[in-house]
Amino acid sequence: MGIASGFTKKSKKNQEPIQYKCDVCGAKVTAYGKVPRCLGCGKQLCDICGADRMICGADYNSLEKRDQKKIKRAGSALENAKVSKRMFTIMPIVMGSIAVILLILMVILNDDMFYFLFGFLGGFLLLSTVMIFCVFHKIEERENTRITRQIRDIVLPYNIKRATSGPTKVKVIHCPNCGGNITEETEICEYCGSTLKETSVENE
Repeated sequence: MGIASGFTKKSKKNQEPIQYKCDVCGAKVTAYGKVPRCLGCGKQLCDICGADRMICGADYNSLEKRDQKKIKRAGSALENAKVSKRMFTIMPIVMGSIAVILLILMVILNDDMFYFLFGFLGGFLLLSTVMIFCVFHKIEERENTRITRQIRDIVLPYNIKRATSGPTKVKVIHCPNCGGNITEETEICEYCGSTLKETSVENE
C-alpha cells in the first residue's frame, strides 16, 4: 500500500490515517491528515499521478503552454523551499552546538581575554541560531500556501469540472511500542519498526 505525503510534509505519527483510491490510476493509498487533491478537478491523487505538483496530468495538459510553465516554476519553487528547510534546520543545530562549546570553553579557561572573545562569539552564534530558526522553520509551509493559491488562480479561469468522490476513513489503532497512529492492516510499524504481530503475542 502506497503512502501519499499530501502537500505538506508534517509529522504523521499522531495523524489519523485516511484510506482512499487514486481517481487517476486506481491505486489504494493511505494519507495522513489530508488527502492530496488536484487543484483543478478535485480528484484524489497519489504521488505518482500528481500529488507532488498539486494538479493531475489531464488538467495540466488542458492548460495553455504559458500556464504550464507557471505551474512548473511553482513546483520548482516548492522543491527549493523543501531544500531550504532542510538546510536551515541543520544550520541552527551546528551553530548552536558551536556556541555552546565556545561558552563552555570561556568558563573553563577563565581568562579575561577568553571571556570577551568566546563570550562574544558564543552569544553572536546563539542569537543568529534563534533568528534563523524563527525566520526559516516554516518556510516550506509558507511556500506551500503561496504556491497553492498561485496554482488555483492559474486553473480557475479554465472552469474545470470538479470531482465528487471522497476518502474512506479507516480504523486507527496505536502501536503498542511507540504509540503512533497506524491502521489495522499494518504488520510493521513505520515509526519504530516493531513487528506488531510479535509485539501483540509478547504482550499476551
